[in-house]
Amino acid sequence: MFAFHPAGLPARLLCGVLLLLACHTHPGAVLAAGPDSSITVDFGRLTGTRLKPVHGVTNGPLCYEARIDLSDRFREIGVPYVRLHDTDGPNTRYLVDISRIFPDFEADENDPANYYFTTTDRLLQAIDQTGARTIYRLGESIDPGPEGRFARPPKDFEKWARICLNVIRHYNDGWANGFRLDIRYWEIWNEPDNCYDKVSSMWRGGTMEQVCQLYETAVRTIKAWDETLRVGGMAFSGYNEAVCQFVEYCAARRLPLDFISYHWYFRHPEALSALAGQFDALLEKHGYGTAERIFDEWNYLGHETRYQEVKDTLWGAWSNPLLARDISMYQKNRVGASFVVAAMIYMNDLPLDIATYYDAQTVSRFCGLFDSFGNPQKTFYGFKAYGELYRRGLERVEAGSGNEGVYVIANRHTVLVSNYLGKSRYYDLVLKGLGRGRKKVEICVLNDELDLELSRTEYFQGDEIRQTLSVENYSVLLIKLSHEESE
Repeated sequence: MFAFHPAGLPARLLCGVLLLLACHTHPGAVLAAGPDSSITVDFGRLTGTRLKPVHGVTNGPLCYEARIDLSDRFREIGVPYVRLHDTDGPNTRYLVDISRIFPDFEADENDPANYYFTTTDRLLQAIDQTGARTIYRLGESIDPGPEGRFARPPKDFEKWARICLNVIRHYNDGWANGFRLDIRYWEIWNEPDNCYDKVSSMWRGGTMEQVCQLYETAVRTIKAWDETLRVGGMAFSGYNEAVCQFVEYCAARRLPLDFISYHWYFRHPEALSALAGQFDALLEKHGYGTAERIFDEWNYLGHETRYQEVKDTLWGAWSNPLLARDISMYQKNRVGASFVVAAMIYMNDLPLDIATYYDAQTVSRFCGLFDSFGNPQKTFYGFKAYGELYRRGLERVEAGSGNEGVYVIANRHTVLVSNYLGKSRYYDLVLKGLGRGRKKVEICVLNDELDLELSRTEYFQGDEIRQTLSVENYSVLLIKLSHEESE
């Protein structure tokens, strides 16, 4: 996969003998001859920015009606946020959604006996115990059936808002034998902009005017109870006319909008730049510059071997069983792993604050982290790599690569590299600003053979080190630095 070559390195920088590590290179990979590109990190130059919590996930850690508990895996990643939507797939009749928690809309919303909290209680307690924070979507999961019974405008917006408030009171204020989980983020609905489609699976039979009215009713009701809660939405499926209409409505009515949330599925991280910029500019234009930008549904959507055949119809590819299987496979293997790391690195330089990957539950065909039995896949280790970087310090230092498809980010103690769409080749690794003293460098590798495993340990002395590193495409490197006590 990689090797350090000490050739040409000044002797004053070395402490002991640097040994050549055999490359763990995929049999199909061909490395370009000679170092012709560089990866540079300057630990002495802070960027003035901090790492972002973009390694959140949608759903989990309890899956498959709580038969599978992924809590230890969530802790292993250090998941910062769990967003709830489409929770437990086919079993959503028990969880999270307003229609599941309050199944008879004609009942008295002030009577705790009319609420079914038990299953959601167990899930939210499990999330809390992992150390993650919850982003609770108040609304409905996707409802693509012919009837569209649930994901449609509520019969009575005021009553619906009072029901939502009682859900909040149950989890934050102990109402109805509840809890004090201090859930701060409350997201109103999911992808209502799909109402332009008459058979919308998210807002059946509704209009954007109703979407705006529902948000207004909900945010005023919730803020009247606790103005410190962060209320926003509406989990838009992209940037479109509906988004503009919603933000303009909020501004005209002077409504609180603590965050805006949106979704996107993509293959190239750079595709996010324009999308995030559009949301950012819209919020600034209408006086919501301090609102958080939450990217709470994203995943790999592409095809590495036959991508050109379906390049503009990838959503339609889900109707093709072979293509759907292949896309799902790529979400879980080294392609998906290097993609998520590249995307999370890239998100750090975009105007967004939080991201949650869709998703982390075993019953979902979009889950790249685990198989259907809860076993971690390659993409899990991509999340673990970013989580390790995040745990080791939030202050970023200057780091980069001039190589297309190679993504780099670093803090004072750690470097994370994803060669997602770059070539398999030799790179000059340049580490600067290391300061005095003896240093230990541990390099962990994620590729076909290794699951972010320690592959090499080096010791050296000096303020700068330059070596040659061979990096295969669709691979991830986590480089951890520490200062050793002088002998």
